[in-house]
Amino acid sequence: MDRNFRLTAELTGCTVAEAERDFASRAALGRLVEEHEVAQALVAMLAMPGLCGADIDLSAGMIAPA
Repeated sequence: MDRNFRLTAELTGCTVAEAERDFASRAALGRLVEEHEVAQALVAMLAMPGLCGADIDLSAGMIAPA
C-alpha cells in the first residue's frame, strides 16, 4: 500500500499522507484495517458453515471514487 500511496502522490501532486487519507476516507470504517483485524475476520469466516468464496466481499466496504 505504501507504494500505491507514493505513486498516487507522484501522479496527483499531493502528499503521500493525503493520498492515504483520501483512500481511507472511502472505506466504511474511514480508516485502513490493521493486520490483526484481517486475521480475526479470516478466522471468523473460516468458522462459518457453508461459506463459499463468492460470499466474501473483498472491497472491505470501499466506495468507488466519483
